[in-house]
Amino acid sequence: MAGTKKFVHIWNRKNIDPNLSKSKRLSIIHVNGSRQYNLQIRHFSNEDEGLYKCIRRESSKDEFFTLNIGTRASNLTIEEEDSQHIVYGYLNRVLDLRCTVVHGIPNGKLMWMVHNQTLEEKQQHLPPIVSISLNKTLGIPEGVDLKLYCNYSSNHEVIELKWEKRFQHESPLDERSQYLNIKSINRQHAGKYRCTVINMAGRASDIVTIEVYYPPAVQVILDDRENNRELNCIAHGVPDHYIFTQWEHRSDYSDLIRYLPDDGIGKPYFVTSNNNTQYGIKGQQCSLTFDFVSFPDIENISVIVNDMLRSNEIHSIKTMKVMDRVYNKPVLVNGSRLMLTVCVKAESDFGSYTIKLYNKVGSAAFTIDLRQLRAPQNLKAVALDTQIIVKWTGNHNSGLQETFFVEYRKHFESLWSQVSAEYKSTAILNGLQPGAVYFLRVFSKTAAGESSRSDIIIVKTEKQHSKVTVFTVELAMILGVIFSMIVICWCGNKALTYKQRSSRIQNMYVFFIVGS
Repeated sequence: MAGTKKFVHIWNRKNIDPNLSKSKRLSIIHVNGSRQYNLQIRHFSNEDEGLYKCIRRESSKDEFFTLNIGTRASNLTIEEEDSQHIVYGYLNRVLDLRCTVVHGIPNGKLMWMVHNQTLEEKQQHLPPIVSISLNKTLGIPEGVDLKLYCNYSSNHEVIELKWEKRFQHESPLDERSQYLNIKSINRQHAGKYRCTVINMAGRASDIVTIEVYYPPAVQVILDDRENNRELNCIAHGVPDHYIFTQWEHRSDYSDLIRYLPDDGIGKPYFVTSNNNTQYGIKGQQCSLTFDFVSFPDIENISVIVNDMLRSNEIHSIKTMKVMDRVYNKPVLVNGSRLMLTVCVKAESDFGSYTIKLYNKVGSAAFTIDLRQLRAPQNLKAVALDTQIIVKWTGNHNSGLQETFFVEYRKHFESLWSQVSAEYKSTAILNGLQPGAVYFLRVFSKTAAGESSRSDIIIVKTEKQHSKVTVFTVELAMILGVIFSMIVICWCGNKALTYKQRSSRIQNMYVFFIVGS
């Protein structure tokens, strides 16, 4: 592992990182005054498996260990045994009994027992297992310390452990420790590093490639041609992904005179702001956008649709500022946008669309997955007398902002009325006719266009309730409230005489009659 960049920080001597999904299952066990800090993992699961590292600040060494879920051995069988678990042999001949098992984690040992006595075991020797890193290519900035760890397992004593790497201008690497440390790494240290472990059964190795990142060195080459001169800006660095600023024409005193239109030279590349997934609607025309940077200009374009080269696709290119990320910060750079027009006529028109750009230096490709923007799904409705409550499910996985529209009409009408639900997935239709049959459907609008309509559902509103029935319900509610007040008044004034309580009830009754 290169440094600690590949590890997730769990504990910083203060608290467990709350951003970890399993933080509530982790705790540090420590007794005051001791130098021991134990990591406790409750409800151990597959999520907790992997390589762990314990850092001791007072020591230069880090402790590595691997956690795996233990499993039982299975399928223990003896070869050539019959259904009664009997193996037959011949008198005065050698009989080989072979026992097979699917090992669990960790590996167990096979033992033969005769009359409850364990037979002498002949140890089997296996070559070691070696691993440096899960990622076989590691990048590290120049000047940073590199630390690699050779992790191995062996069922027998290790005879030799060695690191190998030959440098251009230095002596060959000769390190025998599991740890390989290179202080202040430089570009000459880039390359493949091999750790080899040997025991009496054999040897095993693992290789990791180290890429050393360093800023580009810039060289300007003057190319004299018949009618003009061309300046080429050549960059050499790692990684070889460059953003060229504008050429500056300056005076002998470094005063800026003007910016030149050409920004440099290199193979084209697609900027990071491109969207790998874009959406279209069946039966409509859509445009796929590819933002890129290319200096010199593009000389040829290939369009590949679902692994088939297309020659009749319509596209256009315009020069514009495009968004890219440099050192994890968004920046605007001088680039271009390619618009590919796609007529989506059938399901087969959805899929992968790859644009490959060529200039005189090299080429680059980018693929967009064109997916179908479908109509809202799971349309449901609940009908009242003059209202219908409508609910549905939109295209939640598209990443597009959808505005929904509910269309409705009576079954004998031809024109649809429309209600906007904005970005919600619920709408209420008001002012409807009681006891009428309505047709309902939903569609959405996005930046990609307008979706198709959902399947129509048929809903019938309830009949109008009579005013007498409504009044009766309201009257019953009022009577219930007044009766509760009487009971509270009666029970809360035990000191009153019977005559006083009766007088109070009569007064409330008169109030009820007047109020009614």
